[in-house]
Amino acid sequence: MEEIFDFRRFTLLIRRILSERGVKILGSVLFILMCMIFFMYAGYIKPSVYHQTRLMFLFFGLTLGPIMYAWVLSSEFQSNSMGISYLMLPNSTFEKWLLNTVLGISLYCLIFTASFRLFDTWFVTGLHAKYDSTGIAYLIENLEVLNFDKMYYFMPLIFGIILALSVLIGSLHFRKNSLVYSLLSVLALFVITIVYRYFIINAFLDGSITGGSFIPFYGVTLTDNSNLLKEYHLTSDYSLEEIILGIGIPGICVLSIAYYFAIREKEL
Repeated sequence: MEEIFDFRRFTLLIRRILSERGVKILGSVLFILMCMIFFMYAGYIKPSVYHQTRLMFLFFGLTLGPIMYAWVLSSEFQSNSMGISYLMLPNSTFEKWLLNTVLGISLYCLIFTASFRLFDTWFVTGLHAKYDSTGIAYLIENLEVLNFDKMYYFMPLIFGIILALSVLIGSLHFRKNSLVYSLLSVLALFVITIVYRYFIINAFLDGSITGGSFIPFYGVTLTDNSNLLKEYHLTSDYSLEEIILGIGIPGICVLSIAYYFAIREKEL
């Protein structure tokens, strides 16, 4: 068991990354938090758009934030010397995987979620205190602290974790511009999925697909070629939330396992 995980050895690994890239890690988190305060305060000034403003930043904070955070964590292989130094560390593959995934990406998501809830509560409470006693309280009548049990939270969270894991995997294979190449690879996979869905399946249906959702495997619009005035919209038996969770969670598991074996392959 000690060969897989040793607490003292793992603690030294954490201290190493904090001493070498602690400023960048802290800076990236503070940058995201400062942007969050700025955008949410802008919505606070104009309460009629506060709800849309916080949803927009929740999406970008949970998708772009993990990418930036993972990019800082994955700078080990930008040069031969740094890569060799990292591979020669006495830590096990599991410890390196655990640091970058569980304590890296997960820690960012927890910090962002807790900070977002704190500032959202602060601003919503301030808006109600400011407008409830006025004649324009209808602007914030239904404004409440955002719940995290909806897809507007889980969808960007899943998407952000997938992108962050892709950046970590890409850093092991792309020495130069790993961030760009990793994101382009994810984009190419998404485009291939859309192309498969709209062109290959459409060929089997004799060109009857005329539209539909860009969410893979969700819904399409079919036109009856014998009567162009007739259209049929086919959707999945599962809800959009179930489809995103059904695709995203297994995707995260697969990428996590792939990242573990990618580190192990480098060490071998």
